This record gives sequence, C-alpha cells and structure tokens, in this order.
Amino acid sequence: MVLVRFGGFTPEPPVGYKVTASDIDSASSGRLERGKMQRDRVRGGDDPVYKLQISWEKLTDEQMKGLLDSVKGASTSVEFYFGTMLTRDMYVGDRSIELKSDADGCRWDVSFNMTGN
Repeated sequence: MVLVRFGGFTPEPPVGYKVTASDIDSASSGRLERGKMQRDRVRGGDDPVYKLQISWEKLTDEQMKGLLDSVKGASTSVEFYFGTMLTRDMYVGDRSIELKSDADGCRWDVSFNMTGN
C-alpha cells in the first residue's frame, strides 16, 4: 500500500507516519471578558488543514536525494492516505537528515513535516 506521493514521486515506505487535521480560527476568536469562548472557525470540519509528520530510515544516497528533490519546491502536490487517498497542495518544513553507519554501510534517516495550504 502506498501511503504518500510527492508530485508523482513515490518514496520508499515511511517508518513513521502521522496525520494531524486542524481547524483554523479567525483572529477574533478567543475568551470574552466573562470567560465564555467565542469561536469563529474559518476552516475545518470537512476541510481541515492537514499536517503530515513522516520519517524514513536507512535510505541510500539516491533514495535520500530523490525524496528531498521531490519536496524542494515552494509547494508540492501531495497524495496521502487518511482512510482514503487525499490530494492537497502542501509545503515542507524543516528537514532532519542524519547519516548513520550500520552493517550495510552508511545510510540516511530523513524526517520532515508537510503542511497543507
């Protein structure tokens, strides 16, 4: 099963995969003087903002480069699994790239977040 694609690029299966669905409130949302919450949700419900936290382990140089190249644009069309495949325009956050040595030689562990527009 494919969990995620970045602009048509299908990476190796991730070892860590977490989806967060968030609501967005307007600046006028917050507590009133009497402590009652006033919420003005501008996005959420059936159209939340999605954030993916994804990680891979033991990638070769080629796999690591292909993965990072697939998300290097200002935004990327991302297909991801959340009960069904969804497609959203997303941007990448900081990328953590760590080189580790094991019996197979040197391999890369990569993790990053993708956040929807």
